[in-house]
Amino acid sequence: MRNLYVYADETECQLSQNKRLVGVGLLVCEQPISHAIVSTALAGLKDDPDRHKDDFRKRDSRTLRRQYFHASDDSKNGHSHFCRSINASIVGNFHYSYSIVPPNIDQTVSYLQEVELCLNTIGILTLDTCVHLCVEARPQFGASALKAGSKGSTRQWNIPLRIYL
Repeated sequence: MRNLYVYADETECQLSQNKRLVGVGLLVCEQPISHAIVSTALAGLKDDPDRHKDDFRKRDSRTLRRQYFHASDDSKNGHSHFCRSINASIVGNFHYSYSIVPPNIDQTVSYLQEVELCLNTIGILTLDTCVHLCVEARPQFGASALKAGSKGSTRQWNIPLRIYL
């Protein structure tokens, strides 16, 4: 059976006083993002003289200390090294969608991000394949439903899902 690896991350930003944007991005590929890819990116970041510039120093040092990338906590410099490392080794498709949320919606950002994630993964989950869904963890995100698959990770869930139609 074929494997698909789906890496998901959510976003949220305030567009104006009355509107905010909530979205999700998915990288869908047939190969996992291996430790070697992350190591290559970290080595590139470590050797990059730009990491000592004021704009990057704090975030890049934190990324190198923890030895993994986290999109909202990495600098543009860190993003660049990670993206280049992935691009050199992985062939995949990137899907992104977002909703503009009007001010009269009472739902929490976390709930709206869950809805975006569900809507964007449902088509993938209907394929006759084993889907490894890796979702960047956020507090309370599906914790009860995904507890069995979390394996104690504090950073992400990696849950192989098998759907047979």
